[in-house]
Amino acid sequence: MIKTRRQIHPLLRRRLGNGETTSFWVDNWSPFGNLQEYLGASTSRFGIPSTATVALLYDQDHWLLPPARSENQLAIQVHLTTVTLIDEQDHYEWEVARKTSSRYSSGAVYTHLKGHVPLRYGQHSQLDLDTNRISEFLKVKRAFAYVHAGAVRVLEGMACVPP
Repeated sequence: MIKTRRQIHPLLRRRLGNGETTSFWVDNWSPFGNLQEYLGASTSRFGIPSTATVALLYDQDHWLLPPARSENQLAIQVHLTTVTLIDEQDHYEWEVARKTSSRYSSGAVYTHLKGHVPLRYGQHSQLDLDTNRISEFLKVKRAFAYVHAGAVRVLEGMACVPP
């Protein structure tokens, strides 16, 4: 996931509650995604600290932001007029193919990133091969446990038999 974080980050949405644990700059809480990238704010953050949370910039029923100096800043300020913080915890959700879930699905994310790859007759996917290897490993492990348990019983029986 680390190598594909640029593709995965937009799928991990931060849902605002009280805004106390959501980073204003980095978390994907707005329709614009990572605001640091959207505004090109890697060096200048317009007077907003890099560690600012969304709650830090909201005071009762208005936002504490500097005046907009670009179209992107204006777009964010317009969006913020539709946002109201509530008395609930912020949380993450996965949004893949317009479906929202609180749980991560590697299959859904893979299909979203790579597209559906149908298998033709006679083909095996890497997942099938890995599953077969795991299945074989578990069979061997169970057989070993069975043999080991039998050997223990035999040895215990031998210990009880007088010489």
